[in-house]
Amino acid sequence: MIDLARRAARAHPAILTSVLAISALAQVIASGTTVSPMVRALLTTVPIASACFWFWSVYVVANATVVTPRAPFWAWMFAAPPVIALVAALADLPTKNSPTSLAFFAVLFVVLWFAAQALENADAANRHAPVGRIVVTLFLMFVSVIGVWILSAKIGRVEAKLP
Repeated sequence: MIDLARRAARAHPAILTSVLAISALAQVIASGTTVSPMVRALLTTVPIASACFWFWSVYVVANATVVTPRAPFWAWMFAAPPVIALVAALADLPTKNSPTSLAFFAVLFVVLWFAAQALENADAANRHAPVGRIVVTLFLMFVSVIGVWILSAKIGRVEAKLP
């Protein structure tokens, strides 16, 4: 598991950026056509799943570098946002101002917090990062297209600590 996470965390930022851009473009193209609900659900889920996979890999690598991880090891939770999006798209649930969107963003926030906290704690000299740095990293991870470029140096420092 750590090898997969290590490769994904250290992958070139252009890979995640291109996956997110291509999937967003595919969503725009598909919005003007009639496609099956399954294709529409997959087009909705791919960018969320790719971003959550990157969050998961950063989380696993950062937790592997510290002796006692600060953030709880709930790696399974990183699969919840794409699953919620997939179920909502397949069931044609409303996603604007609905309980579905509230559940999605609540779980996404928790996932982002875990990943940002693990990364900042692994990068901090005293192993306990201030909340402000965690919030900035959380925001950069939320805006993955830009954040992957900015955080790649920090991820590289943390990944270099692995044996």
